[in-house]
Amino acid sequence: MGHTLDLVFANKNEFDLPCIKPIDYSLSDHFPLVFNIPSFDHVKTPATKLVHYRNLKSIDRATFSVNFRNSLDSKLQCNSNIDCDFSDHVNIFSECAVSELDKVAPLKSKSISMASQTPWMDEEYRSERILRRRLERTWRASGLMEDKLPFIVQRKKCAQLSISKRTKFYSDIVQNSEGDQRALFKVVTTVMDKRKTCGNLPNYESANVLANKFNDFYSNKVLKIRNNIKPSNLPCDFRQIFSGTMMKSLKPTTVDELRDIIKDMGIKTSSLDPLPGTLLKDIIDDLLPYLCDIVNKSLNTGSVEGVKDSIIVPLLKKFGLDPETLNNYRPVTNEEYISKLTEKVVTILTRFIPSTSMHIKYFTPLKRYC
Repeated sequence: MGHTLDLVFANKNEFDLPCIKPIDYSLSDHFPLVFNIPSFDHVKTPATKLVHYRNLKSIDRATFSVNFRNSLDSKLQCNSNIDCDFSDHVNIFSECAVSELDKVAPLKSKSISMASQTPWMDEEYRSERILRRRLERTWRASGLMEDKLPFIVQRKKCAQLSISKRTKFYSDIVQNSEGDQRALFKVVTTVMDKRKTCGNLPNYESANVLANKFNDFYSNKVLKIRNNIKPSNLPCDFRQIFSGTMMKSLKPTTVDELRDIIKDMGIKTSSLDPLPGTLLKDIIDDLLPYLCDIVNKSLNTGSVEGVKDSIIVPLLKKFGLDPETLNNYRPVTNEEYISKLTEKVVTILTRFIPSTSMHIKYFTPLKRYC
C-alpha cells in the first residue's frame, strides 16, 4: 500500500537493488520482501606492515663480543697471505658480524598494526570513555532529555580528563629530561607532530617511480649547478704554482685517538650496518683495534670502496611547504658507521694543517674525501 517499514541503503555503483514484489504468506498485514545483495566485509582491517627484527635483549654482550672477535681473528688470519684492501676488510667485518648475530639472535618477521598508539591514555581514561559511549547510545536510542544530560556531563569529564592526563604525561617527560637536549627535542617533535609532517611524500602509486623521480631531480640539480660555474683561468696543474711541502700520506690513527673521536661523535648506525647501534655501543671498546685497522687501511690506500652506498631519505625543509613540489625537499643521507667514522678521522687529521703548506686535491690518500 506504499507504506515504508524498513530502509535499505544500497550503493548503486556497486550493485542495483532489484524491484521485487512482496510475497503474501497470509500470515499478517506485513509482507516480507526477499532479495539478494552481495556480501560485504564491514569490518575495517587496520593497515599493517611486515617488519624484520632481532631479539637483541637476549644477547649476552660479553659472550657475543668474544665470539665476534674470535671469528674476526680467524677470518683475518685465513686472509693474511692475501693482499686485502679496505673493501675486503669491511666485508670481513660485516660477514662476521652477521654470522654471529644469526647464531644468537636470528632475524624474525612479524606483521604489526599501523594504528597510532596514544601514550598518555591509561585504564582510567579508557573506562571513562567506555562509559561515555554507553551513555550516548542510551540517549540516541531513547531521545529523552533525562538520558542526554548524563551523556553531556560524561563527555565534559572525558574532555577535561584527556587534557589533564596529556599535560601531566608530557610535563613528567620534560622534567625527567632536564639537561638532555635530545630527549627534549623528541618531546617537541611528538607534540607538534613534526615527524609526520616532515615525513610526507608526494602522492604516488609506485615507490620505484617516485624514487626515480627524486633521483632525476637531484641529479639534474647538481648538473645545473656545475653548468653555472664559470671556467677558471688558472693553469690545469696547480702543482706548478705550489711552493710548499707536498703531503703525500696521513699519519695512522691510534686506538686511543679513535676512542676519543667516537666519544665525541657518538654512535649512530643505519639499516646498512651489520650491527645495530645499541649492540655496537656495548661492545665498542672490544672492537676498537679492528676498527682502527680498517680506518688506517683507508688512510693508507685512499680508498673507501665498499662503504659508498647510503640510504637517502627526502624530508620537507620546513612546515607548511607543498609536498608535491620536489624542490621543497632536502636529501638526508644515512651512511654506514665505518664510512662516517673514517670521514671524521680524516677531518680531524687535516683540520690544523695550514692551507699554504699543502694542496689536498693532489694527496693520493685524500682523493675520495675531496
